[in-house]
Amino acid sequence: MTLGIIGLGRIGMLFSHVILQTFPDVQILVYSPRKQKRFTTIISSTRVRFTTDWKSFLTETDINGYIIAAPSDTHFDYVKQLATKGKPIFCEKPLDLSLQKINTIQKLTEKK
Repeated sequence: MTLGIIGLGRIGMLFSHVILQTFPDVQILVYSPRKQKRFTTIISSTRVRFTTDWKSFLTETDINGYIIAAPSDTHFDYVKQLATKGKPIFCEKPLDLSLQKINTIQKLTEKK
């Protein structure tokens, strides 16, 4: 199983560490718009791949689910793009600050 994680801030790092320690068969593909020195520990794991290329992350076919741990003001755009894939998405809170955007996300992610 491969999980896609968006963001390697404090929360993204926490999710990554917990997944690596708890689920030995899970691989992680991490997307972050820029590579930082503090990512070295996580991305040096043989079970983690890292990219700064959003388009390549988005077109990756072996991802089974997504964790969005990016800044709150980016959640809507990430969920909107990932919802078309029909795979599970866990989005760190808040989903968004706009009720209209939250309603849009609900409609995009509802099972049909």
